[in-house]
Amino acid sequence: MIGNRRFFVFLVGLVLFLVSLAVYYPGFEGPMHYDSAAILQANERLFCRGLAAVVGIFPQRPLSMATFYLNYLVTGMSPFYFRLANAGLIALTALSAIILIVLILDLTPPHYEAALRDKRIVAFLLGLVFLVHPAQTYMVVYIWQRMALLSCLFYLSALAAYLAARTGRITNLFLGYSLFSILSLCAMASKENAFTLPAVLVLAEVTLLRSNWKSLIKPIALGSASMLVFLAILSFLERPHGMGEASGFLKTIAAYYKESGLTLKEVALSQCRVMFSYLEMIALPLPTNIRLCDARTISRSIIQPPETSAAVVGVIAYLVASFYLLRKRPVTGFGLLFFIVNLLPEAFLVPQYLFFGYRPSLSTFGLLLVGADLLSLLLEKARELREFRWLPAGIVLSLCVGIVGLCVVTRVKAELWKDPVTFWEDVVAGFPPYDNNVEKHVRTQSLGSLAAELESKGRHEEAIGFVKRALVINPRDQYSLVTLGRIYVNIGNLTEARTCYEQAQAINADSSEALVGMGEILLRENNPPAALLHFERAIAVDKDNPAYASNIGNALMRSGDPAAAVRYFRRATQLDPCSAENQYSLSKTLMAAGDVPNAMIHLQRTTEIKPDHWKAHNDLGVVFARLGAPAEALAHFEAAVKINPEDIPSRRNLETALQQIRHKKAQ
Repeated sequence: MIGNRRFFVFLVGLVLFLVSLAVYYPGFEGPMHYDSAAILQANERLFCRGLAAVVGIFPQRPLSMATFYLNYLVTGMSPFYFRLANAGLIALTALSAIILIVLILDLTPPHYEAALRDKRIVAFLLGLVFLVHPAQTYMVVYIWQRMALLSCLFYLSALAAYLAARTGRITNLFLGYSLFSILSLCAMASKENAFTLPAVLVLAEVTLLRSNWKSLIKPIALGSASMLVFLAILSFLERPHGMGEASGFLKTIAAYYKESGLTLKEVALSQCRVMFSYLEMIALPLPTNIRLCDARTISRSIIQPPETSAAVVGVIAYLVASFYLLRKRPVTGFGLLFFIVNLLPEAFLVPQYLFFGYRPSLSTFGLLLVGADLLSLLLEKARELREFRWLPAGIVLSLCVGIVGLCVVTRVKAELWKDPVTFWEDVVAGFPPYDNNVEKHVRTQSLGSLAAELESKGRHEEAIGFVKRALVINPRDQYSLVTLGRIYVNIGNLTEARTCYEQAQAINADSSEALVGMGEILLRENNPPAALLHFERAIAVDKDNPAYASNIGNALMRSGDPAAAVRYFRRATQLDPCSAENQYSLSKTLMAAGDVPNAMIHLQRTTEIKPDHWKAHNDLGVVFARLGAPAEALAHFEAAVKINPEDIPSRRNLETALQQIRHKKAQ
């Protein structure tokens, strides 16, 4: 019997995974976006150094970072396989949601066979809703939010393990509670917002298990103490955006509020309105309602904007209804409170974004519980109407049609991730008209991201237009100024580029990006000594940046000092040992310095890291030819021409090598 049950669970999990692939696959081939690119891809050099270096990127979420590292070890930095792993994780999360819904529904009457069967059908269908809801795109295709996905998986699994132990489904209590503890810690180590779990457990004990308050005091105290100890440990690692020195929770939150420019009161009032946006997104998931981020109007007071007062009243009414339903319909009341409790952490602790599409991912489970309770009641009443025997099947069929509709919308939203320009155009197009009460941070970030993607495709004028829109909103945004400067450099307008970099430095004298940009202008103007000064200032700000070390090496080479340049190119290879370009630059510098043996070593390392690096193959061919090894030279020239048949010097070198070998044979 147990074997059959396990096989059935495995079969359900497999179905969920296949559905997940079918729905989210359109977005698998796209590049990394936003934080995925800025934090994971941009730090690929750290993945070469091992697990500790990767966890150090964002140490307050060690388990999530460890899974990214495992992904990298198996498949490299390919976005496709990161998303494939996420598709498997969302399937496991949906399976956990199904099991948890079954456990909770079984706590309430009726318990006759038909009702129990209905509950399992409802649980499976709502698990599918959880799996394919368009909002989950931001946990699957948005690679960085694997953190939210893992937290959700372990959170729901921990709650299921706890209820299974409490209701006797897991007969070995030590095993059940140990499993719960491990899963809880995994949720916390994935993302900090899982600290709401103790509050949800208390709510479950009181409303679903009908426990006495007094009997809960000791286990609540022990559980809360354990969570607080773990939180305290993570607090030593907590730092804003995972960057800089560890500062702890309070300093991190203070930094976020400073970044947002909002007060706690403004955040609280604004989030009352945003909560109803999340409810609309989940209950009415039209393509226009599903957004990664949005620039929201800030509620400065309870009457500004006017809809704030209605939202506050709505939240109060929501809470009153939730507590009332705890007695009348415990599952519904629990689900409503589960939703709002799990919205609170990021809503108040990360205020620089009032709205983010992935935030209600865990909270969605609470609304699914409400739906499960209502559907179970509806099916129960429908079965009592014998003259309408078709009604239960009609209800299930209607839900199936709704699930198909969700799949269609989700595929549409996943498709957007294939092209970064299309993706950011969709985000920017949804912003409201700008005024001083609309969020600035998310708007300027999105405009800058769109400009950067347009620039990468050579659409310079369009990119300039979007950066200028960002600068109208915030003229002191140094990142927009640096982006604009970089675009001007690429189109050859060095005068405008210089002005942008100077303005960025006036805002922040230690802006390493502006210093590097100014150094690149000076190199173009054939002024290596002045460029070198800017590059040295940049690396003093960000000493572990391999690109900055390479910049100094290039400036020294342009100054005619290859011996000094070697030191900086070596540093670049040490900081980023996986970079073929750093290895190649070092080899060219060693060659210029007359150190041919070491130059060969790094040319070979270049081809090991990047076998299709045709320049390295050609250079190796030249070196082997000079050393009197025509066979080895020929092999590398052939590789260079095969990779890049349009390169004339490589083809000439190949012809020369073939002639030399023929001549040698003729002798």
